[in-house]
Amino acid sequence: MLKKFLILFIITQSLYSEGKTDCDSGLWHLSKYNFQKAIYFFKKSCDSGYGRGCLEFAQMYDYAKGINRDLEIAYKYYKKSCRFNNANGCFHLGQFYEKGIVVEEDNLIALENYAYSCDIGNGAGCSSLGILYRDGKGIKQNISKAKFYLDKGCRLKSGIGCIELAKLNIKTLKTEESYFDAISVYTKKCSKFYNIACLYLGDIYRQSNSIFYDYKKSQKYLTKACEFNNKEACLILKNPNLKLKESVVSNNTISKEEYYSLGMKYFRGEKVRENTLLSKKYFKISCYLDYIKSCNMLGFIYEYDDKGIKNLNMADRYYKRACSLGDEYSCKTLLSSSKTHTKDR
Repeated sequence: MLKKFLILFIITQSLYSEGKTDCDSGLWHLSKYNFQKAIYFFKKSCDSGYGRGCLEFAQMYDYAKGINRDLEIAYKYYKKSCRFNNANGCFHLGQFYEKGIVVEEDNLIALENYAYSCDIGNGAGCSSLGILYRDGKGIKQNISKAKFYLDKGCRLKSGIGCIELAKLNIKTLKTEESYFDAISVYTKKCSKFYNIACLYLGDIYRQSNSIFYDYKKSQKYLTKACEFNNKEACLILKNPNLKLKESVVSNNTISKEEYYSLGMKYFRGEKVRENTLLSKKYFKISCYLDYIKSCNMLGFIYEYDDKGIKNLNMADRYYKRACSLGDEYSCKTLLSSSKTHTKDR
């Protein structure tokens, strides 16, 4: 019996080692934009039972990295990666169930996946679990558990965990200390990745009946949040009397398509004065959100600026980004422009 166990253990370890090697190969090819080879190695890694390989394979289809987006395949391999104890895979599986992506929306199954993800060390899973308990989404609201899991998520380096814990403490404790702690957290986290921190900070500073009231700071952080793609902040800037919604973690962003449309509006001068600077600003936001058309437009603007302010290095940068997102036209443009640059030198 012991001999059989040892043989099984050796085989399992060998497959795990092989799976890790294949996954590493896939990551290397991905860094070189060799998408098909990356997909091949991630699939091979996953078939060997290596959870990270299944996760990376799922994300190729989830984020359309050099391949057409297919959420059903992404779901299948997130599920597989979770079965192989990949914490990030379990978190993404929870997201699919919470948002009803290719499966029926089910907050209880989402909670189970977040809980397992959290148990094996994923901060985002802990934070999402805390938010479910805070909002009572499909489960009984439990503020104590919400605080526990948001705190755990924060300690596991989840920015959303830290941000939402600070907000919950303000709501439940209502002390000056809770406000000072929140201001410290929001100030550190305010960025394009955590635009919600900028929104919360701006909201604290705009409360006229508070000792923290500061109009200039409120405008500064609300503007930042808006520029960082937070729709709630943009609405408040237009209408200062609007109150902040109780829960704005989800569905609070302007879509990358909307930013692209704004960029085209200013680029073409459609019902507004033509403004290349503004068009580039909106294209950049959309491009950073992985919208291929915007990255391509930025490459075009920098390569063919009609005001004579060309920047071929910047053109290459954005063509390269569009190429990395799977746009064949940009890949060809990148190659041809590189040849032109070489001749110019």
